[in-house]
Amino acid sequence: DPLSWLSGPWGQVPAGICPPRHRGWSYHFRDQILAGSPEAFFVLNADVCSDFPLSAMLEAHRRQRHPFLLLGTTANRTQSLNYGCIVENPQTHEVLHYVEKPSTFISDIINCGIYLFSPEALKPLRDVFQRNQQDGQL
Repeated sequence: DPLSWLSGPWGQVPAGICPPRHRGWSYHFRDQILAGSPEAFFVLNADVCSDFPLSAMLEAHRRQRHPFLLLGTTANRTQSLNYGCIVENPQTHEVLHYVEKPSTFISDIINCGIYLFSPEALKPLRDVFQRNQQDGQL
């Protein structure tokens, strides 16, 4: 599989592809994600391409130890309506509010579709998945 490993300045990392809009991907693939006990893992939307600051995100994760980070960038008011908009705390950069493709202006900070998760972020998913199964929501 040509995408099983990616290389970069951080060395080789495992990579995989998940079907679009796959519900519960993180729960279904948790064993593969956690193989090798990673300190964190990236999730990228397949429709994004750029020179993303992945190393900077990993360094921020190491400093702050949040369960997940999401990469944002700025857009003009009109462009922002086409993306997920983030309202952040200007001092801590924590997300205060998020709206996917708002109908009115929320913020000029938009979601880049790049996420960095700690393995701990997967822990609550088991309970949610099992509860949804019992409720017939899956």
